[in-house]
Amino acid sequence: MADRLQVIRKKVAKKRDDSETVGSHLLYKTLGNLIGASEEKKLPIEMQRSVVSKVDVVKDSIILEDKVHDYLVWYKQHMVIGHYTNIGEYHCPIEMQNFIEKMAVWYELRYPDYEINRILPCTGQESTQVSKEMFVNNSYVKDLLDEKNDIKHLDWADFYNFEAFYNSLSGEERSYFSNPSYPSLLYYDSSGIGHIHLDRNGKIYDVSGIPFLEDFEYRCDEINIKDVVDYIQNNNIHEGEEFIAAVNRYEDCIKSKEGMLDSVMYRIIERGGNVEPSYLLRNLEEIYLYL
Repeated sequence: MADRLQVIRKKVAKKRDDSETVGSHLLYKTLGNLIGASEEKKLPIEMQRSVVSKVDVVKDSIILEDKVHDYLVWYKQHMVIGHYTNIGEYHCPIEMQNFIEKMAVWYELRYPDYEINRILPCTGQESTQVSKEMFVNNSYVKDLLDEKNDIKHLDWADFYNFEAFYNSLSGEERSYFSNPSYPSLLYYDSSGIGHIHLDRNGKIYDVSGIPFLEDFEYRCDEINIKDVVDYIQNNNIHEGEEFIAAVNRYEDCIKSKEGMLDSVMYRIIERGGNVEPSYLLRNLEEIYLYL
């Protein structure tokens, strides 16, 4: 696979301008991820491995529709039930399913199959370029722009980027990409006396009325709420339910975001046939670098 990507990268390099601006060719950033781009343009290595492993699993004849369905069932049980009204519990999973489809369609529009096929030999689509069809050969654009404007330099992938897509989403849809955060105040028990103050990442910076924690108050900057929950559970303490619920919710939010992006990946594969890891890494990298 690396040899094939090296050949494709050489073809891509010939098509890039001398400035090598990020995004100047739709495959450049993704190929860079796989075969040596600069660190600031790369996805974390664990994310790359995760995507490749998931694609390998998908190749083993797994029914992708079932994987998306499993996520939606999990999403309803862990992220919806108990947090919304009955109407919300009905509509939220449907809205998430629609959003997953929306993401897959956006990606297909931004990176049509022929834009990848045209750099490969013997596909019959070498001369078809999305930027030409969207701008140069688009009568509306030609009528709108003055002849002095050089529309041939407009790039569709840069034009229809993830930022533009993200900004067009509703507030609810944007929230699917949000990083989770902890409440700033949590109570230890029903008395309302024992409590902790923490930052959005769970780092505790103030403790009051919790005996086993007050002894460590001098080093609060080293304690995370997960450490407190571990202590509570390992010592069979029958308090701290709000602490445990906050940690579970935080971890569920992380799983939900990952599951949503995985489901988008599965839908792209299912809609587009046999897709290699590079095709999917391009999608996740775009989102990762923006968010």
